[in-house]
Amino acid sequence: MTNEPVIIINSIVAVITAVIAALVTGGVLQVSPDQQQQIVGIVVAIGALVATFLSRSQVTPTSKL
Repeated sequence: MTNEPVIIINSIVAVITAVIAALVTGGVLQVSPDQQQQIVGIVVAIGALVATFLSRSQVTPTSKL
């Protein structure tokens, strides 16, 4: 997780998004298209925040602004 945090987090987000789509398509998860978009949007936003914080801690600053 420490070597490639962005790739790992983005992969997790992609898998969760695909699982949600599969559950909706298969009729297991009964949600409207709007609800599906909201769920995916929340997953993507949380994944982006986690990736940002994890990758930020791995960056070595080269200069001060």
